[in-house]
Amino acid sequence: MRRPAAAALAAALLLVVGAASASPVATPYAPEGINHMGVPQGQEQLFNQLMGAFTAMASGQDAVVASAAPANVTPQAFAKMAGTILATVARSSYNTESLGDPKMFPYPDGRVALYRMPKYTKARCTCIFVHGCKHDPYSWFYKTPKCPQCTGLPEEVSHSKQCLANGCAVLALMSLNRDYRSRCFASSGSGNDQPSAAQLVKYWASKAGMTKKPMYMFGISSGASFAIKFPGTMKIQGVVSEVNMPWEKSWGATNGHGKLRYSFPPTVFYMMKRDLETKRQIEQALVIFKNNRVPADYVYIDSRPVTPDWLSMRSVYISPSQSAQIQKYLYKIKVLDADGNVRYDVRVKRGWILQLPKYLPWLKRTDPYYNLISDESQIWQELNLAWSWHEIVSDPVTATLKWLFAKGKADLGSLVKKYDWNQNIACLSETRIGC
Repeated sequence: MRRPAAAALAAALLLVVGAASASPVATPYAPEGINHMGVPQGQEQLFNQLMGAFTAMASGQDAVVASAAPANVTPQAFAKMAGTILATVARSSYNTESLGDPKMFPYPDGRVALYRMPKYTKARCTCIFVHGCKHDPYSWFYKTPKCPQCTGLPEEVSHSKQCLANGCAVLALMSLNRDYRSRCFASSGSGNDQPSAAQLVKYWASKAGMTKKPMYMFGISSGASFAIKFPGTMKIQGVVSEVNMPWEKSWGATNGHGKLRYSFPPTVFYMMKRDLETKRQIEQALVIFKNNRVPADYVYIDSRPVTPDWLSMRSVYISPSQSAQIQKYLYKIKVLDADGNVRYDVRVKRGWILQLPKYLPWLKRTDPYYNLISDESQIWQELNLAWSWHEIVSDPVTATLKWLFAKGKADLGSLVKKYDWNQNIACLSETRIGC
C-alpha cells in the first residue's frame, strides 16, 4: 500500500535533515551523495527554521515559519533556500519510493524471484528478466529499507521502469548457482536452470493472473544464452538476447542443418560494437530465423563518450556534480582520451579502481552506490557500456517492447529512433515513458 503523501514527505525530509551539513556548498548536489544538501555558511539558522516548519507540516502538525527571517538573509536567499530544500526532498523521495518495494515469490528450493506489477493499470504482459553471471534479481530494483539486498544497477532498473511504464509486469529470476563469483544461469548438466525457471514462471503466472498474457524474456550475457534456449522448454511470446548468442551446434534449437526443431517467438538481439565474436554468432542466428520465417532483428550498440553529465544521466544515485568530478579525474588518470572516450576495457586493466578514490575519497568499497566493485558498481557498469563490449544496455527496451507488441511486424530501427532517450535514462520512471 502506498504511504500517504505527508508520511512520505516527512520521511524524505528526515533523510535531508540527516544528510545536510553546514559546509559552504551552494547546491543540493555535493560529493557526499545525492540526498546531501550543503548549507551556505551564515544560513544555518534559516535552514533550521525552514526545515522545522516543513517537517512539522509533513507530519500533520500546524506550523508557521517564524515571522522574522535572520537579519543577514534576503528574500531572494529565503526563496532559494526553500526551493533547494524542496528540490532535494523531491529527489530523495523519488529515490526511496520508486522501484524499492518488489515482492518476493519463492522457488520450492528456497530461492526467490522478485516481481512488481504496473501501477494504475492492469498488466498487459510480463517481462521476465534473466540476470548475467555475478548478478542477482536484486539488480533490477532500488535499495531501500523494504529491499535492503537490492542494488539498483542503472541499466537493470531502466529495464524495469520501461517494462512497467509500458504496462508489463516484471519478474526477475534467480539462478541455481549461488556461488558469489559465479551465479550464472545454465541450460544443461546437474545445475540446469531451465526446469525450475519454467516451473516458477508458470506458478507465478497462475497466481498473478498472467497465464493468458504475453511473456517476453530478457536475458543478459549467460542469461541471454539461457533465454534463447528457453522456448524449447516453455512457450513464450518473445525473446530479447542481450550481447550473447550460442553457435548453432551449442544452441541445440535446430536439426544441425538450420531447421528449427520447434516453434520460436519473435526475437531481438542487442549487439555491441566491440563484441565481434558475438556479432558473428548473431548474424548466423538471424539467417536461421529468416530461413525459418521467424521475425528477428537486432539493435547495434555503439561506443559513446563519457561526458560530464554521462553518469548522472544514467544513474539516479549520481548527481550532476558527482558525475562531472568523476569524469574530470577519469581524464586525469587516463581512463578517458581527449574526446572523452574510454581508452581500454576497464574490466581487464583495473589500476583505475585504486587511482580514482585517491582524488574522490567518497568512492568507498563499502558504499552501496559509490563503490568500484565489478558487477556491483554504478560507475563501472556505465564505463563498460561506454566502451561497448558485453554489457547490459537499456536504451532500446521500449522500442523492443513496441516491436514485440506488433509480433515482430514493425520496423525496429524506426522504433529505436522514435524512442530515443538521448542517453538520459535516469529520468525515466515506472509510470512515465520519456524524459
